[in-house]
Order: sequence, then C-alpha cells, then structure tokens
Amino acid sequence: MDITPKRFTIKEFLTDKRYKIPVYQRPYSWTKKNQEDLFKDITDNDYEYFIGSVITKKTKDDKVFEIIDGQQRLITTSIFYWLF
Repeated sequence: MDITPKRFTIKEFLTDKRYKIPVYQRPYSWTKKNQEDLFKDITDNDYEYFIGSVITKKTKDDKVFEIIDGQQRLITTSIFYWLF
C-alpha cells in the first residue's frame, strides 16, 4: 500500500479530480450546528485554517477517488466553497 501525504487548498483538492463515497460509508449526517461551527471556524480566522485530513483511495480510473475518511468535512466544505 502506497501512502503519500499531500497538502492542498480546497480549490486544489476539488479541481481535476472526482470523488465518490463508497457504499459502506455512513450517509451525510452533519446537523446545522455542525455546519455552522465549521463555517465559523473557517471564517473567523485571519490565517490559514487546517480543515483536517481527508483519506482517499484511487479507483481503477485514476481521476476518481473514494473518500475513506473526512467525508462529512469535505462535503460541507465543498458546499461552502461553491456557495461563496
């Protein structure tokens, strides 16, 4: 197994790749409070915000990655990114 850590901005992470949630992952379950807390954490900082790690796994198609860990944060951040 090849594990390669990389640092990305949200824009870089969401560009040129496709992500999918494997069927064995739990459904999106963040409440409005979870979303508001993350949005406040991101916007109340005058510096870069570390969103946390996201673990992905390549599929047979090199442009599609399965999200193994971090799906709740990634989905919520993606919504914020595309709305603002």
